[in-house]
Amino acid sequence: MLDTQIAATLRSILEEIIDDLELDYDDDLAPQTRLIADLGFASTDFIHLIVEIETKFSRKLGFHDLLMPEGTYIDDLTLGTLEAFVTSRMQQPVESSAPPVKSDSAPSAVVPASTEPPVTEADLATYRSLMPASSEWGIPPAVGKRNPRAAFLLSSSRSGSTLLRVILAGHPQLFAPPELHLLLYPDMQRRRKSLDNPLNAHLLTGAIRAFMQIRDVSSEEAAAFVAQCESDGMPVHEFYGRMLEELGDRLLIDKSPTYAMRPEFLARARDEFEEPLFIHLVRHPCGMIKSFQDGKMDQYVPFMRESHFSRRQLAELTWLATNSNISDFLTTIPANRQLRLNYDTLVAQPGEQVARLCEFLQVPFLASMLQPYDDQHARMTDSVKNAAEFSGDLKFHLHAGIDPAAAAKWRGSLSESSLGAPTRALSRQLDIQLEAD
Repeated sequence: MLDTQIAATLRSILEEIIDDLELDYDDDLAPQTRLIADLGFASTDFIHLIVEIETKFSRKLGFHDLLMPEGTYIDDLTLGTLEAFVTSRMQQPVESSAPPVKSDSAPSAVVPASTEPPVTEADLATYRSLMPASSEWGIPPAVGKRNPRAAFLLSSSRSGSTLLRVILAGHPQLFAPPELHLLLYPDMQRRRKSLDNPLNAHLLTGAIRAFMQIRDVSSEEAAAFVAQCESDGMPVHEFYGRMLEELGDRLLIDKSPTYAMRPEFLARARDEFEEPLFIHLVRHPCGMIKSFQDGKMDQYVPFMRESHFSRRQLAELTWLATNSNISDFLTTIPANRQLRLNYDTLVAQPGEQVARLCEFLQVPFLASMLQPYDDQHARMTDSVKNAAEFSGDLKFHLHAGIDPAAAAKWRGSLSESSLGAPTRALSRQLDIQLEAD
């Protein structure tokens, strides 16, 4: 039998979210109420609900097991199923409230052969030609004095950069805010104009969340400061300078996957800061492709939505283009200012890999960094107003800890044989092991 207090709390949370989101639902909530078909929940609404539940009950519950039981999102969820899941997890000891998935997640069946042609160099050239020219974002003004040192976490999208950012945010000598999306634009006004739309407005919140933390102020006060910078047309270089000045001795870690989309953005990171550091986070291409498909990432990018490529092809082309850009760019950076980190190795050996990263960043390793779900406020995983505005991978909120099985989620649904020759070649260059090699 369900715990009546838990059930009542869940319904209260759900009713508040229905009111907050102004969802069109006037019936009484019942066990058979479906969150998508009846309430009209979107993926961001699920994350909002999960964060509210875990905040209310003061513990992580491992919602990944509920929403992605077979590595793929469920089609819908009833209130009754949600109540049963939360009740079951709350009855377990805290240390086992979210049992880890076994790391030997081998496919349960033979993966069907891909029906799509492999990605080619010609496809990559076409993909690059569809991407808006950097001039469409605006030409940054000439920089006089460089800003102090910062570090940049570079990766393709869906490569585990949100998890790594939050790990780094757990160190008191580092400042790793949510995605800032600054290097694409000449000034803050242009940034606002470009991102202020229903699909991308959440990307504006990273800068606000950063100044909430730096100044220890409310979201309203931080938003007012950023709005003034936007109204004034403050150059992005100057905005960085203000942030770095207020950070003092803390090292800024800027993590925004959009930087890898064009070489010009990466060049700004190199040229506008004093001896910046670069972390290249790589992930097995099949892992990134699976995550890209699950998140339907192409729907957020106009040139992807309008292309003739399938979602599967766009995922691989994005992995290929961004990692190629990063690899080429890093040939211009001294070896002592760059570090490559493999996501699959990171989740399998977090202590060893984070210690290696700390040595590179010249800060002492702290075991507490390996608890990325502790202290949401300090690690800036609580966003500005609600979880739907989180500037990063929303799937971060589904987990309860670093999961070594996350690296192999793609097995059983994708095959390495579907990868194109350019992807396989770059994988070998990046020391990513492919079984067929």
